[in-house]
Amino acid sequence: MAIKSRNKVSAEFSMSSLTDIIFLLLIFFMLTSTLVKIQPFELPKADSKTVAPTSIVVSIDKSGKYTLNSKNITQSSLIGAVSSKVKEIGARDATITIVAEV
Repeated sequence: MAIKSRNKVSAEFSMSSLTDIIFLLLIFFMLTSTLVKIQPFELPKADSKTVAPTSIVVSIDKSGKYTLNSKNITQSSLIGAVSSKVKEIGARDATITIVAEV
């Protein structure tokens, strides 16, 4: 004999009211964000003049020309030249700056 309990509580949640609230919040933030006027501000200026020392500068021109410390170099010999410069300076003290034109 199968006796079923008829007083089970449903664990469902109505999402319709939640979506209405989220939609109203979205509209509110969209309207208030367009009404806020952002004033331009000044960025802080640095007092110190400390700049990291650049020992190796690799430049790439728009036309694809490579220069290593203001000397023209080909792309195929660039890796070898940079590695030899790093060995001359020392691996710990070497700073490589890459200047690429867009």
